[in-house]
Amino acid sequence: MKIYGALLFFVIYHASSLKVIDLSLQSWHLYNMNRTIDMITKVPGGVYSSMEDASMITDILFGNNDVRFRWIAKENWNYFTKFQITKEDLKNHSSIFLVLHGVDTIADVFINDHLLIRCNNMFVRYSPSIKSFLTVGTNNITILFSSPIREARKLASKVGYKIPQTCPPSVFNGECHVNMLRKMQASFAWDWGPAFPSMGLWKKPEIIMSHGPQIDSVVVRTIPEENVWRMNLTVWFGPSEVEFDDQLTADFYWNDNEKSKFIFPVHIKKVNKQKEDISFTLPKNNITLWWPNGYGTQQLYKIEVSSESSQKIVNIGFRTVSLIQSSVSENISDGTLFYFLINGQKIFAKGSNWIPSHVLPEKLSDANRVVPLLEAGAAAHFNMIRIWGGGVYESDMFYETCDRLGIMIWQDLMFACSMYPVTDDFLETVKIEVEQQIQRLQHHPSVVVWAGNNENEAALKQNWYGTSSNFSLYKSDYLKLYVETIRPIVEAIDDTRRYLVSSPSNDLEDISDNPQDTLNGDVHYYNYINDGWNYLIYPKPRFASEYGIQSLPSYHCLRAALPLNQTYWGSYFYEHRQHAPAGNADIYYQIMLNLPLSKDIKDIIYLSQINQAMSMKAESERYRRLKSILLDSKEGYTMGALYWQLDDIWQAPSWSSIDYCGQWKMLHYFAGEFFAPVIVSPEISVDRETMSIYIVVDGYAPKKTANLTFNMYNWTNLNWSPFKKITLQVELIDNESFLATKIPIGQYCKDKKCFYTTSLEAEDGVQIAPENFYFYTPLNTANYPDTSVEITKIEKLDNHTAKLSLKAENHALFVWLDLNGIKGNFSKNGFHMFSPKTEVLFHSKEDLDSVSLSEITVTWLKKTYYEINYPELTWNV
Repeated sequence: MKIYGALLFFVIYHASSLKVIDLSLQSWHLYNMNRTIDMITKVPGGVYSSMEDASMITDILFGNNDVRFRWIAKENWNYFTKFQITKEDLKNHSSIFLVLHGVDTIADVFINDHLLIRCNNMFVRYSPSIKSFLTVGTNNITILFSSPIREARKLASKVGYKIPQTCPPSVFNGECHVNMLRKMQASFAWDWGPAFPSMGLWKKPEIIMSHGPQIDSVVVRTIPEENVWRMNLTVWFGPSEVEFDDQLTADFYWNDNEKSKFIFPVHIKKVNKQKEDISFTLPKNNITLWWPNGYGTQQLYKIEVSSESSQKIVNIGFRTVSLIQSSVSENISDGTLFYFLINGQKIFAKGSNWIPSHVLPEKLSDANRVVPLLEAGAAAHFNMIRIWGGGVYESDMFYETCDRLGIMIWQDLMFACSMYPVTDDFLETVKIEVEQQIQRLQHHPSVVVWAGNNENEAALKQNWYGTSSNFSLYKSDYLKLYVETIRPIVEAIDDTRRYLVSSPSNDLEDISDNPQDTLNGDVHYYNYINDGWNYLIYPKPRFASEYGIQSLPSYHCLRAALPLNQTYWGSYFYEHRQHAPAGNADIYYQIMLNLPLSKDIKDIIYLSQINQAMSMKAESERYRRLKSILLDSKEGYTMGALYWQLDDIWQAPSWSSIDYCGQWKMLHYFAGEFFAPVIVSPEISVDRETMSIYIVVDGYAPKKTANLTFNMYNWTNLNWSPFKKITLQVELIDNESFLATKIPIGQYCKDKKCFYTTSLEAEDGVQIAPENFYFYTPLNTANYPDTSVEITKIEKLDNHTAKLSLKAENHALFVWLDLNGIKGNFSKNGFHMFSPKTEVLFHSKEDLDSVSLSEITVTWLKKTYYEINYPELTWNV
């Protein structure tokens, strides 16, 4: 152990001075106001989950239970428990606090029938002093929760003017005025999720007794100097009931066996909160940098900060981060750049957006659900995820997992798709919320940018909700909240990252003339009208932080949420789960543009996933091709592609790449290829005579030279071999996209008979980039063959891995292996068989001895589909 230059002095550490009562271990009563419902429950928890656990209601996500069980959210509910206090507790501890880490949302808290505090923000940690209310022996806690539906309506009526969006579209089956509450905005419904206006203790409550204040958070600034890393730590203390001299000890762990210790004197004051700044240096040559996924390792180091009565452990990474927004040229009208620079390396951000993984807040910290989703993102070469502003600030486990996986986080603050009030009470609770959350999250190396809100600037400027009727008022409110209130708090706590006022925004002004300007900042883009397989419909932005198109979840997942007689396309219960206005019509129309049609729900699931995967492939590859290209229009230099969305909140049609049951859609398999570190991406000319072949490299090229092959096939003359093959040697360029060659396809094949593939291999034949492909015409007009595919053999390799052998009669497109409820994923899926045999690995999440691999089925794109005569389709148009 090493001890570096800080003042050392002796303090006896009173281990016995800290005592914690974990109230999640207590038995709690939950009851409604007239006590017609009274049950024993657990916390963390909520009213919906408690009633579900007690079998008082059925699965909340089944059928239309989101509407059937809405009465629960319209009632008031009480939580009650007891705890013991001894004479020694009161004598030995100057400070006793009730710490409520998460209260959802409007609640009055009583200790021994004394009103202790009124809570109004689920994102705030409440820590009131309770010592003066305690007695020796049995004490009780009562928490009275008010209906969030009724409270939102009541608050809206008090403001004096309409604050839009007041109510969601009727197809959401949601509730109104969620923007009046500091609550998960999606809990009142969204276009991808149900309304469950929850109530409860969604995080652990506890009683903390000590002599001095608790360390609430540690803000860490790692600053590179010539030969050292300077560590500037800000230690934030909670309230203290006494004043005394103490010491802060910072233990920096190089590994499990070696640490450096730094000790600093501090004077604890009798105040509500206190911060102490400490600083030390570490030899730079002993430090390994933290890198995003695909660019290097994710080295983390533990820091343990302790005082006489408290301790806080944080894991940090050493890295520098900048958001570069300099001018593209001397001509200001050419726009600005927008990219992240990590450790001096330009990073093309690849990934998706994250929505809450469950509609009930108390279930958001389930590692068995969250970690596999994030690991699936890393497996698809994600290096960034955007935590969307209508959900929650995620659990510590979430951020720690992203730290470990190298997934950078674009962190929205929790405001989305609405205007918001700026009453004194609202601004005061927002100040506390932002301060606590920035302090809690700042030390994570994965967090690289803060954004004030999701789409609120665009909604205001583009009049989404009628704001033009009183634009100056809503503009003033907007600036007061995000610019005058939130921004100073964020920048005061964390000067190591940028704060963007909104997303999308060009970030040149607090309110932009065009928040979707492709020459500045980030954009959100959705297009359900034009052909999603055509790259020309997509913008050429600096950074695409949202884009997507819907598909259906797996049949196994959807079926589990619907009555047996409702598992057909267009059924009432299926329609109930489609919250996007005209969403089902959009899905069917998009399928029609390129693929054969069917009315069978299983076929539509498969075809919708093909369409989603192909559309996102076309759009994502366009953005990656533009990485190093500035067009004559000054568009391009695109440096980010975050599609909407990674995960689902229930079993329904949505934009996700992984469904609620954890099964990867075809899009997620495609993402693993179009986000690969090196890709070959063909781009057809507007006149469709020439194919430009681009190579995109992220980071360092694995080889300096490679062999690029372009294959041309004719559907009418297939013998497993291309009729024309062009191979050339290319030099790979580190961290660039570049045009490798142009092929005059018009000289060879350019109609419905044609399709093309590309490959990139090292001199020794090792594949450098995934094989890519391009269909000259929509497949519903192409002459692709009727064929058949079968699984000829399944071989178990170990307890969690099996190898599947497949055989095709002829070329087969979008070959899809369906798990039918088995948990796991394949080494590839949705692939094409341009050779008669292939092998696929299956990675099971369960021991293979406990699953039936014969349940795995295979399908492929047919020429036509048998149309079953189900009831006439009805659209939510």
